[in-house]
Amino acid sequence: MKVLIISDDPNSAELLTLILRQAGLLAVTTHRADDEGALAAYAKEVPDMIFIDASTPAFDLLDICRTLRLETIAPILVSSPRTEEEYILQAFDLGIDEYLPKPISPRLLVAKVNALLRRARSVPLASISSLRAGDLELSPERRTVRVSQRPEIHLTNLEFRLLYCLMSNQGQVVPTETIIQKVWGYSGEGDYRLVKGLVRRLRRKIEPDAKEPCYIKTILGVGYTFSPSREE
Repeated sequence: MKVLIISDDPNSAELLTLILRQAGLLAVTTHRADDEGALAAYAKEVPDMIFIDASTPAFDLLDICRTLRLETIAPILVSSPRTEEEYILQAFDLGIDEYLPKPISPRLLVAKVNALLRRARSVPLASISSLRAGDLELSPERRTVRVSQRPEIHLTNLEFRLLYCLMSNQGQVVPTETIIQKVWGYSGEGDYRLVKGLVRRLRRKIEPDAKEPCYIKTILGVGYTFSPSREE
């Protein structure tokens, strides 16, 4: 599996390349840490995953995230010393799949990269038929959802996996543990805050009022359920 590393620091890029190659991955780097350079590197390498590495808070990687997400559905992992919640949420809104505040241990980094790659392999989007439930239609090939007659809404990899999981089990309660396994690609006890954050972001995209959700409903202490249509 190939990972494209985009970094503002050649020394950091070299270290990340070594870490990922020792983990058995094919890691390639680009020396241009801007949106045009990132896009050119993606077109040349066609990686299975993109890792954007910021060594200093001054490196604003949001433009790169925005540009790449318009061109690819490959998982995007971001690592940065910035920890402001609004900045991180903006990165997720632009389509990244994982955000890792620095510093991060090599072992955790490799685990996160492998989890993203497993998840990307486990859902061959082109082979899945469109899924309709009530007034929502999910298109795996384009990774979009249409709500009633509104324009299509683009989803991140995580948002797509969550909505696909819930729509496939409409009317049933999906436990949080199951969501962690289906969406993040690992079993066992996970961070439930990740699920809550992802549900919140998805609600902001598809719900008429994210604070009073009518499609994705919380079952306290258990998980979430999907209602196929709005309640009038």
